[in-house]
Amino acid sequence: MVNVEIINEREMSSYLLKIARNSFHKAMDLYPILKESEFKLVYNNPLKHMMLAWPWFLSSQRKSFFIFLNNQGNGFNLENMDEKTLFMFLNGGFEHEGGHCVHYSISNKKELATILMDYVIGEYKMNEIRADLYAVYNGAKNLINSQEFLLERVEGDYKKDLNDNYTPLDSLMFHKGNYDGLMKTNFRINGIYFDENNIYLKNCKKTKSFPLIKQSINNI
Repeated sequence: MVNVEIINEREMSSYLLKIARNSFHKAMDLYPILKESEFKLVYNNPLKHMMLAWPWFLSSQRKSFFIFLNNQGNGFNLENMDEKTLFMFLNGGFEHEGGHCVHYSISNKKELATILMDYVIGEYKMNEIRADLYAVYNGAKNLINSQEFLLERVEGDYKKDLNDNYTPLDSLMFHKGNYDGLMKTNFRINGIYFDENNIYLKNCKKTKSFPLIKQSINNI
């Protein structure tokens, strides 16, 4: 189990704290590469997004990340959700942010600097799609429902950003179908490798590496 420290824990009810912890650990269990990582979960961050993952310190020995969770100005209150809905929503969000953390953890310093600069200049669509696909092909259970839930409730610039820079729901469902099909044929996925045009699985049960979908991520 990954180590997580919750910042501003006192601002959370015991109800929200419990479900946030459970949904977080369930999401990170999808990613064996992150099992030795350390996380700081920052509650009520000042950013506009509901969640955001950011590398804190990266070394060959220890990988650490901030994950920011915002419960302000989104048109709904996490504290008012029923337990099943809250778990689904948070777990799906953490599945997506875990995909970012995988991407950060396998990047060298030059690649990481490029990723972070993408966010500074506002050209980050590729990074968001990669995070979604890492999540889907590692067995994410709630990502699609969570994103649909968010899109139905936010408005304005935040909703425009979600529509412009994140994977469309129909594409996510397409890739989820591919993952489910592979599972039915007894493939076991331990990791995914991305290049600019294709998605490859590696360390699979039947073969070390093979092309999965000959589709440009840019065309999603």
